[in-house]
Amino acid sequence: ICHLAIMKLRDYDKKHNTELDKTLRTYIQSQYNASACARLLYINRSSFLKRMKRIEQLTKIDLANFKERLYIEISYVIIEKKES
Repeated sequence: ICHLAIMKLRDYDKKHNTELDKTLRTYIQSQYNASACARLLYINRSSFLKRMKRIEQLTKIDLANFKERLYIEISYVIIEKKES
């Protein structure tokens, strides 16, 4: 049910000790505001943009596509319910 990109990010994070999944989740929670997301992650905007580029390279997601964004958002809601 969940978007494969999220599973891919979680696996990548475990193997490489990164926070790409957290970055994407925070970006969504900050309503796709790069500056706000960077502040919440305590990183500079440039570092945030590099992470987002890496996320896009790994997952091939298109955050400009409304349906794909919605699918990812719903997937995070399902995951949060499952984990709580």
